[in-house]
Amino acid sequence: MDVNTETQVDQSEEADIDDELIVQEVVGAVGKSSYRNVKDILQYLIPDLVQKKILNPYEPIIHFWISGDGRNVGRKVKHVMITIAILDDKHTLNQPNYHYTTVLYPGCEDYESLLNITAPLYRDLKNLTL
Repeated sequence: MDVNTETQVDQSEEADIDDELIVQEVVGAVGKSSYRNVKDILQYLIPDLVQKKILNPYEPIIHFWISGDGRNVGRKVKHVMITIAILDDKHTLNQPNYHYTTVLYPGCEDYESLLNITAPLYRDLKNLTL
């Protein structure tokens, strides 16, 4: 997915990631973003959550936690990541391995960029409720 977001470089900010190999890969990916369909994530997770009796197969409601945050990579590129977690799985809610990335893009956390990049996520969530 190509994204038209402005890359902001602020040399005075401290880098969250400073491994030069990672920084070079990130700089090369500027303008590209990735999106994982929520439905695909759920198709992977639901059988295990039903088997563990976290989800009831007869109650078709799953509670999500959608969150996002930005990071600086090598003081060169800001990245924004949006994740979902299953609130019904209370034992793993605070573990990062159980937060599933749906959107990852290089850019700023500004309203216009977020509106543009989250449109597929919004559409998929709306289709889940039908």
